[in-house]
Amino acid sequence: MEEDWYRGAFGEDYLAAYPHRDEASARPEAAFAIRALGLAPGERVLDLACGAARHSMAFAEAGLRVTGVDLSGPLLAHAVRRMEDHAGPRPALVRGDMRGLPLRGPFHGVACLFSSFGYFDDEGNRLVLREAARVLVPGRRLLLDLANPAWLEAHLVSRDEHREGDLLRVQERRLDHASRRVLKRITFTRKDRAGRRSWEESVRLYDEAELERDARQAGLAPVAWYGDLDGSPARAEARRLVLVAARVDA
Repeated sequence: MEEDWYRGAFGEDYLAAYPHRDEASARPEAAFAIRALGLAPGERVLDLACGAARHSMAFAEAGLRVTGVDLSGPLLAHAVRRMEDHAGPRPALVRGDMRGLPLRGPFHGVACLFSSFGYFDDEGNRLVLREAARVLVPGRRLLLDLANPAWLEAHLVSRDEHREGDLLRVQERRLDHASRRVLKRITFTRKDRAGRRSWEESVRLYDEAELERDARQAGLAPVAWYGDLDGSPARAEARRLVLVAARVDA
């Protein structure tokens, strides 16, 4: 597994790997994030690692001024193409690395959704938290939506297949306890075996104690924990680990 796996993983095939993550599913998730972040219409929100901007567009529909940041040129280009037919307000999209945001802010809220935190080594992940705190208005909030490692330990599916037409998608997963990461290989193969495409993902898993420690070091004080983006309570059997933390004045 290469350390910079994320540079090549997020192309057009990535969207086909997660077809259920669409605009319809993004709207209720964005609505929860707006409530948890305490955002009001007209305020500025940063969609951190926005990908194809499905949450960015939902935030914009809710009347927020939205900036989406992502490192993937292909995903941002896909978002721009989709927005050409979008009649409502549009987010601003910026290409950049979340360890060194090309933005000054300030934002009234930062949202990082769908396990988009944990791509780097531990110091790189801490840089992400520090950058999020830097661009936040003092006292305002960051929301992080992560996989719950306790749930993954109990329910991880090591392999699954899905066929659609002549395209076969295979996903293979394992937990690396030494590095505290979940590793996934995704392979697309056409029936004639032409155009085979495969890539790996590697995401650092955090429990509440680790995440709180790193958030506090970045100047972010936890104010709430949830078990999913529907506001359900945090618990060991929850699928997700959602942290809401406020920037603390230096």
